[in-house]
Parts: sequence; structure tokens; C-alpha cells
Amino acid sequence: MNPDIDLSRVPPEAMDALTKSLQQQRSPWLINIDKGKAYLVHKENKDAPRILLSRNRPCPLCESGKKFKDCCVSRLGLPSRKS
Repeated sequence: MNPDIDLSRVPPEAMDALTKSLQQQRSPWLINIDKGKAYLVHKENKDAPRILLSRNRPCPLCESGKKFKDCCVSRLGLPSRKS
């Protein structure tokens, strides 16, 4: 099972809402889409590493310490994966 987010299943309005949320928090991060995967990239520090938005990694959006799949991934409107 691939833990990365399948962006083909993310509604455009959900991505817009997530982007607006990052902007309202005055976040230094932007969402970058490269080869079907979503990354957070730093606005000013071009040398900062990209952060892959992966379901099984800690949530990079709210820094709650929870896994992304249990946290802000719900903001993207993705269906939960059951195997």
C-alpha cells in the first residue's frame, strides 16, 4: 500500500481550502505538486527540503504530533483507505 496521497482523488475545492488555511496562518509553506505527489515547500528558504504529504508521517500542517492520516488529511476530503 502506497502511503502517499493520490491527488487525482482530491477535490480542487479541498486543495483551495487547504491553501487558504496555510495562508491565513501566515505559514511560510506552500503546497507544490510534482509528479502527482503533494509537497510542502518553504516560501523564502529555497534550500529547505520539501516535505512529502504522506498519510503515515507526522502532520506538517498543524504540528499536533498525530499522523497526517489521523489529522489534517481529512481537510483534503480524501476517503479513508481500508485494506
